[in-house]
Amino acid sequence: MLALALSSCANSSRIRRERAPRAGDNCAALESAIRPWLGTPYLYGGTGERGLDCSAFVQIIYKQYRGIDLPRTTTLQYAAGERVQRGNLRCGDLVFFNNVRGRGVDHVGIYLGRDRFAHASTQKGVTVSDLNNSYYRKRYSGARRLRRP
Repeated sequence: MLALALSSCANSSRIRRERAPRAGDNCAALESAIRPWLGTPYLYGGTGERGLDCSAFVQIIYKQYRGIDLPRTTTLQYAAGERVQRGNLRCGDLVFFNNVRGRGVDHVGIYLGRDRFAHASTQKGVTVSDLNNSYYRKRYSGARRLRRP
């Protein structure tokens, strides 16, 4: 069922940089951490190069990018960090979606700036999508900003 919910992911193999990152943002380091994972297949419960799911992708990148250990599941990741309004998103914030009605948040990605986010899509694997895509715009549930302890 989750595979069907994510099947309309938009794809772009290019990661755009923010025009003017705010203090503390390092979009170049984030892009470098994500680039080798682009195209990695989606595998529910997967945690490695042969396949991974959205929360494992975020967990791995956050460890590389910020040295922060995140919980393994999307629900626990959503409970971490501070809430961020969509209009205040920064490069590196986690963005969450509700793809299957009644299940709460069940998909997560990493905000890249310019309304783009990286995530593990069931159909495209690790990819970059647009938050303004009608599919994601309707299912957007919120964002979190995590800081090193």
